[in-house]
Amino acid sequence: MCRGGRRFGPTRVWRKWHRKINLNQRRYAIVSSIAATGVPALVFSKGHRIEKVPEFPLVVSDNVEKIASAKEAVTFLKNVNAIDDVERVIKSKGFRAGKGKMRNRRRTQRLGPVVIYDKDAGVSKAFRNIPGVECLSVNQLNLLRLAPGGVVGRFVIWTESAFKKLDQIYGTWKASSKAKKDYNLPQPKMANADLTRLLRSYEIQRALRAKHARPIKQAKRANPLRNKRLMAKLNPYREALRTKLRNDLALRTLARKALNQLKEGKLQGVQGDGKELRRVLSKVLSKRLSDSKTNEVHRSKSRKAAVSDLQCRKKRAAMSAVRKYKPALVKKLERKVKARFSKA
Repeated sequence: MCRGGRRFGPTRVWRKWHRKINLNQRRYAIVSSIAATGVPALVFSKGHRIEKVPEFPLVVSDNVEKIASAKEAVTFLKNVNAIDDVERVIKSKGFRAGKGKMRNRRRTQRLGPVVIYDKDAGVSKAFRNIPGVECLSVNQLNLLRLAPGGVVGRFVIWTESAFKKLDQIYGTWKASSKAKKDYNLPQPKMANADLTRLLRSYEIQRALRAKHARPIKQAKRANPLRNKRLMAKLNPYREALRTKLRNDLALRTLARKALNQLKEGKLQGVQGDGKELRRVLSKVLSKRLSDSKTNEVHRSKSRKAAVSDLQCRKKRAAMSAVRKYKPALVKKLERKVKARFSKA
């Protein structure tokens, strides 16, 4: 512990390396993985090359257990057309990405077939140097070898005695296991596992009600810059602002016409030179009223209330000028102003 320093992150007694799983669940997993090795579709989906294998599941003679050399093992794999899967493993060899290269895990490769035997008469030594090929005893089946990565469907080569011994170890649906106490194979819930074929069968389709064809309604996304309702929903103050601007524009337009008529002398019935009327109309045409209380209104009241108060002040200023002079043309101006404000 002195030369080179202590170990980084040493193991502790409280570290939980393993998880306890119920015995029946472990047996269920192994039985399911064994059953999946007999389904060619699952084995194909895992990537194994079994196109030229004569039968599936592949069961060979017990003489394979007596093979003692790797040369004989390769010859056996060629005879049963399983050498294609071994060649796939050889081509898949590569270097690991990352720091695993520094931790004695430099190479990576796929997994090949598994040879399951009953008695080891040299078969484990014969196959151990062939890339991707593993050997297992039928009495000690490993779930991580039958379903590596938690995915079932590995290519398995059974010897005849090992294949026959499965009924004694795990039992059948009728007879219980001889090696395990009170254990039977799990009974499938469905006699026909092709669920799609069942649902599409005439008997089930006849009993089902007709499908309701509901029209798919997709809400159209409106543009708030063009849709007034949506803009009013997003910004409730916008309508009040539009009303204020519209009223201001109408009042300024009428005031400008009246002021032009007053300057040209076309406005009949005006008392005096019309200075007072010109002053009121000019005040209406200005951007804001020269009232000292206007800023106080904006500070004290809400924005909407301030706008409405400002409108009333402009309206009163225009009406005061109109009420003072009663000629026919000014009455017409008064009616137009009232009509504009009543619509607003």
